[in-house]
Amino acid sequence: MNSTSRLAILGLALSLSTLLLFSCEDPQPEVAEMVPVPDNEANCRNLMEWHLKALAEKNLAMLESTLSPDGEMQLILPSDEIAYGTEYFMEMHEQWFSDTTWSYSAEILSVTANDGLGFVTTEALYSEPLRDGVPYFNRLCVTYNLKLLNNTWYVILDHASSIQKSTDIEE
Repeated sequence: MNSTSRLAILGLALSLSTLLLFSCEDPQPEVAEMVPVPDNEANCRNLMEWHLKALAEKNLAMLESTLSPDGEMQLILPSDEIAYGTEYFMEMHEQWFSDTTWSYSAEILSVTANDGLGFVTTEALYSEPLRDGVPYFNRLCVTYNLKLLNNTWYVILDHASSIQKSTDIEE
């Protein structure tokens, strides 16, 4: 084998070694961006739909399944202090759900989610057939913060603001 052939083989071996070396490294950022990631907004929306269904159906077990297993929770209701923790949240809902006369419906208006936090805005309608002898309603804007833990979304904040109550309407 002549020196030219040896140099060609050595060059080819060096090229293959370099190619193998770079193919084993972590992907470059532009390549990593092309790898599909979980659809955070769709998954966040699915959890929120489950949470809202639990409220409408007065289903405590279903509701609890949407809350953070680490106990992180904030509940902010109109004209009330901030309440902390999933335990308080569940106790309050157990008491609320024991009254079966009311109804609740909600529509998701927007969902924003990234790799760890989600933000959901809803419009809700709470109704009672009779309060003080007349039908009662409370139209609300309810915003939720969600947290991604172990690839599962959980509600960690519920903040309700009244838009209009039937008691606000003058006759």
